[in-house]
This record gives sequence, C-alpha cells and structure tokens, in this order.
Amino acid sequence: MIPGTEDELMGLVWTTLGPDLQDVSIDVQSKLHPDLVRALENGSIDGAFVRQGDICPEWSTQTIRTEELIAILPRGHRLLKKRRLSPTDLSAERIIAVAGSIAPALRETIDAFLSQNGPPETTPPLEADGMLSIFSLVAATGLCSLVPSHFARMLPKGMATRRLTTFDSSRRDLVLAYADSRVSPIMSRLAAHIGKTTS
Repeated sequence: MIPGTEDELMGLVWTTLGPDLQDVSIDVQSKLHPDLVRALENGSIDGAFVRQGDICPEWSTQTIRTEELIAILPRGHRLLKKRRLSPTDLSAERIIAVAGSIAPALRETIDAFLSQNGPPETTPPLEADGMLSIFSLVAATGLCSLVPSHFARMLPKGMATRRLTTFDSSRRDLVLAYADSRVSPIMSRLAAHIGKTTS
C-alpha cells in the first residue's frame, strides 16, 4: 500500500479477512507507486493498493474509494480567506507537488487541475518525494500544496485545508490491483468483499 493509507486499508483487510488470517503469514509493505507496480509485475506480492492510472489496464482492480484533491496551506496564508480554491486562485502561487516519478497518476491529476484554464503561467511546482516531505516543505516555505483529501486526517498543527472548485479531473480512484492469472484464495476473497461494499 502507498504510504499514508495504512490506517484505513489495514482496517479494511482485517475486517474482511480477520478470521482467515490466523494461520496465514502476511507481509504488509508501504512503498511508493513505482515499487508496488514492480512488485506486482514480478510476482513478489499478490496485490497492491495503488491509484488508478499507475497500473496497466490488464491488471484487475477493485475500487476502494475516489480521492479528491484538497489544498493544504500554512496558517495565516492569504488564500485561507476563501472557502474553495480555483486554478485562478492558485495561479499566483508556487505549488509544492509530489514528483511525477513517485506518483504519476496523482501528479497528472494535480497538473490537470492547475491547467484547466490553459497552461499555468506560474513557476513549475516545487517537487517533493512524498507526503512527509510535502508537509515539511509547506511548513518551511509557507507555500501551498495539493494532496488527496484523506491526508487531511494527518495534517500537522499549523496547517489548514481548503476544498477545490469542482472539476472532474481533480479526482482519482484508489484501487486494489491484482493479476487474475495468479490470484490467491485470500486475494480473491478480499477483492470480492471490496467489490460488494463499493457497488
């Protein structure tokens, strides 16, 4: 699973499979998207919680939830006066964004939001290698960032959030990805449960 999702996703796995896990060895790994995709491809893991768009279409997926982008800003930032932020509001800001090499689908979503009124005329985003780096950079620089909404639960003191104006491309699905050709009984049960709870 990708870092920052462990609390919710481990609860989901445990609730679904708890009775079946007593005699099963489970190796939970928090890794960046590229590492999870490689591990899926080489068969060293059975399944991965990743964002739709970071995996090839041939993988089977079950949607866990749809993530919306939010803005995180340091307390006292001028944009906190607004209830929702648009690309125009952010056009005069330098944004901190996750690097495309670390989370391609998320970065694509951020770039799509920022450029919906045409290519941004701002300085390119300051890139970070993960959520902890983003929080540190927001605190150190006073800049704002766009992140998936579930990270609001982990927000350090001294930061606040704002929702973004409605835009379909500012959402991305978090999915369980696995290969049908080598699905284990446990993975099959997990996928079936997720399919029932999200349909």
